[in-house]
Amino acid sequence: MPSDEPLPDRPARPGYGSVIGNLLDVTQAAIYLLAAIFLVLLTIVAFFVVARDMTGFVTGSLSIQQVDTALGDIMIIFIITGLIQTLIAYIKSHTIDPWLVLSVGLTAVIRRVLVSGAKTISAEETLTTSVLLFVIILGLYLVARRKTAEKQGGP
Repeated sequence: MPSDEPLPDRPARPGYGSVIGNLLDVTQAAIYLLAAIFLVLLTIVAFFVVARDMTGFVTGSLSIQQVDTALGDIMIIFIITGLIQTLIAYIKSHTIDPWLVLSVGLTAVIRRVLVSGAKTISAEETLTTSVLLFVIILGLYLVARRKTAEKQGGP
């Protein structure tokens, strides 16, 4: 026969929801760490590629094509650095800063323009690059305008 006595206090244990949430937080942090390590390694490799491209300075056989290739590789380093900066900002604030994302996009489009400057490209490719450049610059303008309005206390 069951008694009417209250059950002894049991130690509170976390619910499954918090355990799963903590596991997902750790998994997310591990993914961010792997992405950051991968981007840093890519940057180091890109530096070696630029150094290899610029060996013409030492050997005296530097051509404009080698300079163009090295410039494109340096722009890749800027793009990777921008991605690292975006990742760091996201990890710190858990929000994506549109200014950083658009800046990386602008760097990528500028790289495309610089690299394609030494090559013949089709009219469609030129138009696509122009539209991308316009959209990114418009986005940067709108983000900057919004930030200015927020600083002034506007909507």
